[in-house]
Amino acid sequence: MADEPTAPKPTGKAKAAVTHGKIVEPQIEPSPPAPSPETFTLVVSAVFDIQGKLGEQSKTVETLNTRYMEQREDIRILEKLIESKVLELTTAMTLMNRTLYAGWILLITIGGIAAWTIYRVWEVILPLIQMKLGIPVK
Repeated sequence: MADEPTAPKPTGKAKAAVTHGKIVEPQIEPSPPAPSPETFTLVVSAVFDIQGKLGEQSKTVETLNTRYMEQREDIRILEKLIESKVLELTTAMTLMNRTLYAGWILLITIGGIAAWTIYRVWEVILPLIQMKLGIPVK
């Protein structure tokens, strides 16, 4: 039995004809009837209708693609504009920080000079006021 050639396994319609090891003649399905002119016209009109709709969809996809590319370019332009504006803003903020820093240094320096000047003037004027009022001068 090991030396017996095995028959190829049936597939498709012939497979349905084999039942439990019994080989039955494959049944041939009858061919479909020839198409009538009415069905042929219906099929042709359906094909042309589908072809027309596909053409419309192709145009729509092409239009969408064109608009996408235009918007993509607009977005790139806006990104470059935003980058330049951010750089300008960063530069302006840096200059503003430096100006504030310099302003505080200047304010403290002028305040110190003013305080020193007032102190020196007071050292000169106080004895004069004390002499006028008759208060003993130190």
